[in-house]
Amino acid sequence: MLDNKRQTIHKGCYLKRLNGTTQGLRPRTRGAIICLPHAGGSAGFFRTWAASVPKDITLFGVQYPGREERMHELSIENMDELVQGIAPSLVGLSNLPYVLFGHSMGAAVAFELAGKLEKMGLPASLLMMSSHPPLDEIIPSHFHQCSDDELWREMIRIGGTSPDILQQTELTKLLTPVLRADYQLIETYQSSATQKLSTRMLICLGDNDPDVPAENIHGWQRFSQQPISILEKQGGHFYLNDHQASLIDEAVNAINGLMFNNIRDYLP
Repeated sequence: MLDNKRQTIHKGCYLKRLNGTTQGLRPRTRGAIICLPHAGGSAGFFRTWAASVPKDITLFGVQYPGREERMHELSIENMDELVQGIAPSLVGLSNLPYVLFGHSMGAAVAFELAGKLEKMGLPASLLMMSSHPPLDEIIPSHFHQCSDDELWREMIRIGGTSPDILQQTELTKLLTPVLRADYQLIETYQSSATQKLSTRMLICLGDNDPDVPAENIHGWQRFSQQPISILEKQGGHFYLNDHQASLIDEAVNAINGLMFNNIRDYLP
């Protein structure tokens, strides 16, 4: 039986403002950066970005159900359901330039969300996808069917958490259902290989990420109507922890309508 303390109807707010104490757009804002976290992650993962975002740009984290203030809701295990839930939250940005930044699982969510928003007539100024291989080059995995220990060891392997988590049994007991649901979402996700977005793409990665080889990253061009751009930084799967300022700069430049910094275009 499902825990009756958790709601199956997702009524919580998907957009969580991270640079301010209230919700919604900042006063006199001229654009927004919307960040989608990795499997097991929350909107709060991007809170440290707030100090580097200009005061006239609103920073949002997408809060998936099942974590932080939405802990009372059941996690979503299906990509389409998640995207359908997030998309209406962005309608209020229709008159503003905005950037979608998705990391790892969040990159795939951002891609599908960008496609949905294009169909709604609300295209993003830039789609930044971080630490995710091209959608037709994903190596199948089944960690959502593994033991709790194996699931957490995979998170440790990619640098998503400290090995100390294995000693914190009460914490892992609380977080494992969310992590497992996220892995089920991304491991059962099947993209449309024919979908090519018109939104400009910037593909971001660490140069030492074994799961996202740099030599394969150009495959994202198959999913874009425009030449993609690539930003490679030193580090592994969670390279962004050491390079958030430069990532924010690229997002802000897109909102400003400027050329990207320190990137290379890939011409098909």
